[in-house]
Amino acid sequence: MSSKPSDFHDCFSTQAAAYARFRPHYPDELYDFLNSLCEVRDLAWDCATGNGQAAVALSKFFKQVVATDASTEQIRHALPCPGVTFKVATAEQSGLSDASVDLITVATAAHWFDQQRFFSEAARVLKPKGVLAIWSYGFMAIAPGVDAVLKEFHEQVLAKHWPMGILADLPKFYRGLQLPWPRLKTPEFKLEIHRDIEWWFEHIRTWSATQAAIRATGSDPLSPAWEQRFRDAWGPVKVRTISWPLSLAIALKSK
Repeated sequence: MSSKPSDFHDCFSTQAAAYARFRPHYPDELYDFLNSLCEVRDLAWDCATGNGQAAVALSKFFKQVVATDASTEQIRHALPCPGVTFKVATAEQSGLSDASVDLITVATAAHWFDQQRFFSEAARVLKPKGVLAIWSYGFMAIAPGVDAVLKEFHEQVLAKHWPMGILADLPKFYRGLQLPWPRLKTPEFKLEIHRDIEWWFEHIRTWSATQAAIRATGSDPLSPAWEQRFRDAWGPVKVRTISWPLSLAIALKSK
């Protein structure tokens, strides 16, 4: 289970502990919706689980959840939970049995996969009428002034450092994702949290582009000067609402 393909790009191991602390959680309504799509709830596979937040949420509905990630460090820092088994494995080689899975979830990670190989693996492990659910959040919105500085920061500092050509506009990728079965119509969901600016700074530092910039330049791109610009835009309000639109790509295996 621990083997990795030669094209695996581990962009998160160095910040795995921070990733577990400073990544937002998806809304309960999303998991309720996914649960409603499943006729059987014996086994869910949370692929590219990261810190395991989706796997833990799914454990409320499923008898067993297998959560895999290609990063050993991500698995080491995952959230322990009864009913969830964490394993190091790639999206393309899960190690799961044929036709054993009722639901596959991929939370903000499918853009890292070899699409063809992953979909072949999904078709192999899903039961007939099993559900494949892929989603991602888009670019955040906080307040007009903060959003404007963030846009400038991204364009001037981070844009060139997104690994593998990945852009911040992930919803465009997910809208064009060609699933192996017809898409289901889905409600609109939004991820929304309330945090202070210090949490938000640490969240930005978990981005793969931020870590790539640190490796390339030897310094934190979120410099004191940029931090001050963000503080000025943030203003005296201690806690602000941070929201992300969710893009979903969900399909039901036909047979």
